[in-house]
Amino acid sequence: MCTPQSPRFLLVPFFLMTASVAMAQSSVWVVDDDGGVGVDFLQISAAVNAAFDGDTILVREGCYDSVTIESKALVIQADRGAFVELRDANQVGSLIIRELQAEQSVIVRGVHARHGSAGIAFFPALQIESCAGPVLVEDGSYSPAPVGHGTGNADAARVVDSASVTISRCSLDGMASTTGNSRGLISINSLVFLYDSMVSNVESLAGEGAAWVTGGALYASGCQFQVNAIGSASGVVLTDQSPGCCESQLRMGDPATGRFLDCTFAPGNNGESVLVESGESTFLPGSATTFEVSSPAREGESFTLTFQGDPGAFVLLFLGSKLGPGAFLSSVNGPVLIAPLTPYSFGFLPDTGMRTDTFSIDDLGANIEFGTLLLQPVLFGSNRHISAPAEIVILDGTF
Repeated sequence: MCTPQSPRFLLVPFFLMTASVAMAQSSVWVVDDDGGVGVDFLQISAAVNAAFDGDTILVREGCYDSVTIESKALVIQADRGAFVELRDANQVGSLIIRELQAEQSVIVRGVHARHGSAGIAFFPALQIESCAGPVLVEDGSYSPAPVGHGTGNADAARVVDSASVTISRCSLDGMASTTGNSRGLISINSLVFLYDSMVSNVESLAGEGAAWVTGGALYASGCQFQVNAIGSASGVVLTDQSPGCCESQLRMGDPATGRFLDCTFAPGNNGESVLVESGESTFLPGSATTFEVSSPAREGESFTLTFQGDPGAFVLLFLGSKLGPGAFLSSVNGPVLIAPLTPYSFGFLPDTGMRTDTFSIDDLGANIEFGTLLLQPVLFGSNRHISAPAEIVILDGTF
């Protein structure tokens, strides 16, 4: 079983219930570009094509071709300590997630993507399109082309017509482009939740902002919006106008909404932190809190939960088995992003404001090879704040 060293609460039966359900319906696929014993595929794309809804793809260190996930609920998890990179030489985008149904979700953790070749990039490194179901992207970096100046509309990430997209602890770096529009993030008619991430446009003479939001809403907590431009590019642009991407995707949206908690902005020389062309922006009170989980973990190993917030803050930890749609709650200055919610009293942060708890994994039990668990804490300090969600994959020792 999975036994917490500290504190001692009822995480174990909840996890085992979740793991049992997952194993009854799902599989783990192992990907390693070097091959070897226990490896199912040499490319992530091949594993995605073979996988069924609810499967987990465990990726070992390596450099892989671009990946498209379409209408399929999956977890893509980089192995512990592995550097997993996607390279796209075909000008279609490195990681594409699209056409999820409302009951489907995708989680991608520990993947780094660089799109383009020969300094030319017209599609983002990360594309999320037409997803009615939720998407969670954690602990990655996304950049549209190799280091150095290039050409094209060189956005790092683009989210279009998607109901709930969470990006946590990621770097979204627009390409250093001399001819196109370079942005870290474009969101069009979507709901995007951004945590502890750096969003930048890099030396773009035609830069329109580190982040461009057309319609929908952006919630950002503990993020940096960086513009390295000569002109008047702003940190974030909220508008009802499309930025004019290379596919001539020019259209109107509803006015955009932006909520910002403890974010920093470095606009261009004459730019604004947040430029509101159509919509509204709100700067929420209080400080951002951070939450990290080490994943994956196997039998015989341990995983850690790390919380950081106000010294003495009380931690209430929510556990869930799936991603939720993302309902913003003003009472906790953020969205609830997992479901169903099972609360556990976790105790208080020390005077340093940081706390790390370690959980050892002994035995998952008979016929249980893996399980996934989602966690999202609320910290009650000088202000209430619900942190980013995090996912953990627990594996049998044979993987």
